[in-house]
Formats: sequence, C-alpha cells, structure tokens
Amino acid sequence: MGLTSWTTRYRQIDRPTWRGRARHAAIATLAAGSRLTGSIESALKRPRVQFIYLHHVFEDEVDSFRALIRTLTSKMKPIDYSEGVERVLSNRIDRPFITFSFDDGFKNCTAAARILEEFGARGCFFVCPKVIGERDLPNLEQFARERLHLPPIEFMNWTDLEGILKRGHEIGNHTTSHYNLARDLKSPDSADSQMQEEIADAAELLRSRLGCSVRHFAWPYGHFGAITRKALDVVRAAGHRSIASGQRGAHVVGADSPEQLCIRRDHVIAAWPQSHVLYLLAKSARRATAADNEWPDQLR
Repeated sequence: MGLTSWTTRYRQIDRPTWRGRARHAAIATLAAGSRLTGSIESALKRPRVQFIYLHHVFEDEVDSFRALIRTLTSKMKPIDYSEGVERVLSNRIDRPFITFSFDDGFKNCTAAARILEEFGARGCFFVCPKVIGERDLPNLEQFARERLHLPPIEFMNWTDLEGILKRGHEIGNHTTSHYNLARDLKSPDSADSQMQEEIADAAELLRSRLGCSVRHFAWPYGHFGAITRKALDVVRAAGHRSIASGQRGAHVVGADSPEQLCIRRDHVIAAWPQSHVLYLLAKSARRATAADNEWPDQLR
C-alpha cells in the first residue's frame, strides 16, 4: 500500500504496551513520592551538565514541549551543546546546566528549534545525510520502517538545516544512513569502508554542504551494544570533538580528554507528563559520579 501522508501526530505512533503502562504507573508513583520528600528539587539543584535529547516534536507535542522547556530552563541554565562538552572537559561545572539535542533530523524539530529560542536556548541536531532533502516516498517509507521502526515522517531539507544554523543551533553527525554500527555492516571484508562511509563521509558531506564544523557525533540507537571500538576510532579520526550515547546519566566532574569522555544523554518525549521527565532527570542527577564520563570496558 502506498504512502498517502506523513505522520504528524504523536498519537499516531504511540502504541502503549502492558509493560509500558506498568512502567508509566511506576514512574508516576515514584515521582509523586519524590515530590513530597523534596528529593526531585534537591537533585535538580546539583551542579552538573545534563544533556537531554528528543527525536520529535509533533504537532500535538508543541504545547507540552514549550511548557517543558519553560520549566527546565527555570531550574537549570541552558547552554549550547558545545559549551556543555567544553564545561565537562575543563571541569567548569559550578551550577546545574542543561543542553538540548535532537536525533534523526525530523522536520518537526524545526518547531523545537524556534521554541528553544523563545527561552534563550539552542540545540544540536544530529542528522543522517542520506535522508536530508529526500523526497522519494518509497525510499523514505523503507528507511523509516527499517532504520527507525516508525511510519514515514518528513525529514528536514538542506534549507531547513541552513536556517537553524543561522539562528545559532548546531548540526551533529548521526551517520549517513542510521546504521547500527555494531550489527548492520554487511561483511568483515567491507566493514572498514562502510564505517568510513557511515561516519567520516557523513561528517565531510555535512561540513562541505553546510559550511559548519560538525564537531559532535551521536551513534544511532544509543546503547553500548550498537557501537564498536573500531567505529569509535573512525569517529575520532574524522575530527569530532565529542561522542554521545543514549545512556542516561549526568556529568558532575571533569573528564581527562575528549577521547575518554562518553557523553550520557537522558531521553525525553515531549508528550510525557512533566513530572515523569523531572523525576528521570533528577534520578540521573542524584546518581551521577565520575563514572558517568567513562566508556564501558568493552569500548575502551
């Protein structure tokens, strides 16, 4: 069946499972208890750099996203992604800071950029060059299904990226085609060239097309099983200043070097209740140690 329209609302992709409902109820209970004890507010005051990321801000998420940013920027100082990285590297963490990033490059994130600007904040948008400006609907439908496990959603084009760059946001590298860098490479014989194409070539295309530095990399899927040491070497050789996971955590002390720093980012969905988001961010803030800067043993 052919594509008739883009997915434009979160409710079109929100398919709660029993496990999801149980987790939702558990977080609601924990958040309510934490509010009563004051532990959320206390944790959010802890000096740290906290990186959060989203994938989308659909039409029915705009109001909740604006309300969330209003709350977060009232509790933590918003800083650019690059400043967040540099503060961790230089150990200049003297108050609670927050940075915002967005993975995949959906066009609805242009609305998020404008909302961030209302509150004096800027974001880093991690994009995949393969689908920037792509208008072939069968290709996009296949990409969304196979790589993102989603129905088709419109992606930003090059003009969109140029526009958000001009307004002070950053563009990051999310690989050429959203591969799982530990699993999706076709064969050992071609793995090296594929990594170059997915990582280094993506960075070079973004830099040449947009005229920007592209200093930051976030690998698709974000968990530690979706990247390898060899892929990390390619990322570093391609001139990236930082590498970001999708693992929860916060950064409370300085890192020794860019090579040793693994950025932790807390995943957020704008449609979630604000109390849930605050509970999860506070949990990361409260538990954060120097270990949050480190790579797991298998990736060192």
